[in-house]
Amino acid sequence: MSDANETAAAAETARGSRRRLGFWVLVGVLAASGVAMAFIVLFGLAESQAFSLTWRIFVADVYLIASLAAQHEWLKRTIWIGTAVSFLLGVLVTFWPDDDYYLDSSVDYENLQRAPFGVLNDVDAATHIMLVALVVLGFLSLGYRYLRDERVLRIIYIATFVAGLAAAGTWAIEALAQSWLDTPVQLGILILALTAAAIVIIAALVQRKAWKDREAAIPDRAALGSGVVGARLDDPELRALVRRYVDEYLEERGR
Repeated sequence: MSDANETAAAAETARGSRRRLGFWVLVGVLAASGVAMAFIVLFGLAESQAFSLTWRIFVADVYLIASLAAQHEWLKRTIWIGTAVSFLLGVLVTFWPDDDYYLDSSVDYENLQRAPFGVLNDVDAATHIMLVALVVLGFLSLGYRYLRDERVLRIIYIATFVAGLAAAGTWAIEALAQSWLDTPVQLGILILALTAAAIVIIAALVQRKAWKDREAAIPDRAALGSGVVGARLDDPELRALVRRYVDEYLEERGR
């Protein structure tokens, strides 16, 4: 193995070690915050700032762990940024000196105006709505590798993302505006998103089985590389197979 190959292999190993370390750190924080919340509740402090802050640490950690399932780098980074924003908003809400939701709660409902604390609460809620949608899409992206070669399924996969984000966006806007949007439109978009997601899940499961069946029918990769199977290098099927393996390897490296 050349020096360049050894350096690349060492760098890849180091990245893998950092990922594993980061994962276990997140798991440790999740466990610690969960235990802390349990003790805070046992001591009757469920309404305290300590519980609110610990709960927000717990939820942020869940988002970060769930983001590891995302198969698209842009999606993973978006969840990270959204988690940071939601956590900062949560800290502001937790330690905001005035916890009145409305400026004057004695006036008629039509004349109620939100106080700064109420606005922060609603922005925080809208952020969590979008984050939950992104996390769900991150789990759906696990099936992308089995759908990307089918044009129709790839279009449905993209439509799932568009409809999912649109549905979450309408509910987030409602949380911010404090007024009902066109409910049938919201529910219609949500149903479209759920329908597309169901198709993606079912198709991914079917395609995964077909993919594994094809893998089982293909000779060992090492045997292909050493020429044990005696395949001709100019065989179109062999070239297509090698090209697919190279594409998968490059995609794995790019995640």
